[in-house]
Amino acid sequence: MKIITVLLLLISFGNADPASMTTSNDSNDLNDDDVQAPVLITQVTLHYPEAALPDLMHGTVTLQVHITDFGTVERVKVKSGPEVFREEAMSAAKRLKFEPARREGQPIAFDTTVDFHFSPPHLEPKNEEGHPDHLIVVSSDSLHNQTAHVEEVFTEEELDQERQTDLARTLESVAGVEFASGSSNSSKPLIRGQTERRLLIIQDGIPHASQKWGVDHAPEIDVFNVGTIRVRKGAEAVRYGGDAIGGVILIDAPELLETDGVAAKTLVGGASNGQKGFGMGRVDLKQDQWAGRIQGNWMNSMDVETPTYLLGNTASNVWNVGGVVQHSSNRHEFTTRIAHHHNYAGIFYGMRASSPADLEQALSTDRPVTADEWEQGREIEKPYQDVDHTKAAVSWTFEPSWGSVQAEYAFQRNDRKEAEPSRLPDAEPQYNFLLRTHSAELYVDHADWMLGSAELDVEWGASTKFQDN
Repeated sequence: MKIITVLLLLISFGNADPASMTTSNDSNDLNDDDVQAPVLITQVTLHYPEAALPDLMHGTVTLQVHITDFGTVERVKVKSGPEVFREEAMSAAKRLKFEPARREGQPIAFDTTVDFHFSPPHLEPKNEEGHPDHLIVVSSDSLHNQTAHVEEVFTEEELDQERQTDLARTLESVAGVEFASGSSNSSKPLIRGQTERRLLIIQDGIPHASQKWGVDHAPEIDVFNVGTIRVRKGAEAVRYGGDAIGGVILIDAPELLETDGVAAKTLVGGASNGQKGFGMGRVDLKQDQWAGRIQGNWMNSMDVETPTYLLGNTASNVWNVGGVVQHSSNRHEFTTRIAHHHNYAGIFYGMRASSPADLEQALSTDRPVTADEWEQGREIEKPYQDVDHTKAAVSWTFEPSWGSVQAEYAFQRNDRKEAEPSRLPDAEPQYNFLLRTHSAELYVDHADWMLGSAELDVEWGASTKFQDN
C-alpha cells in the first residue's frame, strides 16, 4: 500500500496591463543569440460569439501564429481553447500587426503564441467607443520566453494519420523520444533515455497508473480517443513531481460539443503487414446544459513480418470502449468519465536465449534459427499478455467571482495476466498482477490581485494517491 500527499503553492508577480498584448524583447532570454522577439503594434477588437451568450461562457483560446518578416500573421494554429471561441480568435489573430522579430537588426520570420481571453459582456449599455463594456485580454510572448520547458503538440488531425500505431510510436517523431517494445502492437515511450518510472503520462488530468517493471508493460492508452498530445521536456516537467523527471506526456480527449446537436466520427483502415484492420466510432451529443459522448474501437492483426522472415507469435487483438457525461450551469461543471482498455497480444519468442552462447549465436545470425518453422495466423500462443485497464473519474469545476476551483477523483484498475511457455498448453497464466489506484486532486486559482503596478497571481492545490498492488 502507498499513500502520497502533495501540496503545491505557486505565487507569481508581473506588471499589470490587462487590456494589452505584451511580448518580451530581452534577447538574453531567447535561445538564439541576437534575436529580438516581435512587438505588437496594432491591436484588434474581439466580438463575443452569440453562441456563448446563453451560458455566459468564459474561455481562453491559445493560438500559435507565424509572423512574417513584414510583421503580418501568415498562419494560425489552434493549440487549445473552447470550440465556440476558436473561429473569432483565429479571425482576430490574422488581423494583428507586429514589428517583426529581428536577428542582428534584420527582420526575420518568427513563431509565437497568442492567448485570447473571452468574458461575457455586461448587460449595461456600450461604452463611448461603442464596444461592449467587458474585459477581453490579448496577451502574447515568445515561445522561448514563456517558460523553461520545451513542448511538442500533436493535434487530432495529425493523430488521425497515426491511429493504427500505439502511443509511443506516435511520439517517435519528437526529438529525444524513442520507444521500447516486446510485442507488435504496444510499446512504451522513452524520453532522453528515461523509462516510464521517470516519465509521467497524464490523461485528462489523471496520472496514468499501471505496471511499469518490464519492457512489455506499455501504457494502456486508447489512441483513438485522443484529441491532443503535448510532450513536455525540460525543467518545468519537475512541477508534476518526481515521476516526471524525464518528462511528461499530457493527453487530452477531444472536446465535447459546445452547441446543441449530434456529431459522429468514424475511422476505418488497415495495414498490409500482418493484415491489420481497425475501426472506430464516436458519437457526441449536446442538449441544453447536458453533453455526452460514446466511443469505441477495435484493432486486430495477424503475425507481422520482416522483409525476409515471419515474426512468430506477434498476433494481437485490442479493443476500447468508453463514455463521458457532462452537466454545465452558469458557474459549475460536472463531468463523469469511464473507459475500458483490453489488449491481448503474443510476445515474440524467436530471440529468446537461455545461455550466453545462445545470445551470441542469435546476435551473429541474420535470422532466428526457427524462423522457417513459423506460420502466419491470428492465433496467439504462449508467451502472451492479457491486459485490462479500467478508468473512472468524476470532476467538478467552479468559477466564482474570485477565481476558479477544480476538484477530481479517479479510480483505476489494472489487471495484467502474463503467460510463459509451459508443457501444458491449456495451463493458466503463471503471472497475474492487479493494481488498484485511487487519486484525488484539488486546484485553486485566485483572481489576480493588484499591488500598485504589480500583479499578484496565487495558485495552490493538493494531490493524494492510494495504491493497492
